[in-house]
Amino acid sequence: MDKTGELPEQFPMYGIFLLSLPARCDAFEELRARLAAAAAELRLPERETDQLLISADEVFSNIAAYAYPEGGGTVEVQLAKNADGTALYMIFSDHGIPFDPSAAAPPDTAAPPENRKVGGLGIHIVRHLMDGIVYRRTGDGRNLLTLTKKLSAPPEVHP
Repeated sequence: MDKTGELPEQFPMYGIFLLSLPARCDAFEELRARLAAAAAELRLPERETDQLLISADEVFSNIAAYAYPEGGGTVEVQLAKNADGTALYMIFSDHGIPFDPSAAAPPDTAAPPENRKVGGLGIHIVRHLMDGIVYRRTGDGRNLLTLTKKLSAPPEVHP
């Protein structure tokens, strides 16, 4: 899978946690704590843990800020690993406004800051920290965003 490729229709994943949170920025702390605990249990290197946390913060913040203009929405976040433990998947699911971050144009980072368009840097950061980003809108109106992180070594703890 490339950075914005397709996930196979069916691929074996093993859930680490599934969390349902209100789509509010103040709810991110609970997700951050769960991700940090899972990373510690899996004995992930600090660099990979930081990449997961930063990416989760960017995606969750965008959902909280833009997916539900009227407020009141929820976000489900699942952390899973593949069968051989060489990759982690963070799957964000919401019923908010459709938005495909994998299709967003990259920001012009060469332009002086005062000439840059506002927004888009968070998605740019996620693209560089993660190894894959796949978006799809389901038939029931759900946004599904799957971020893939290839691991430098398989996790040592298996459920």
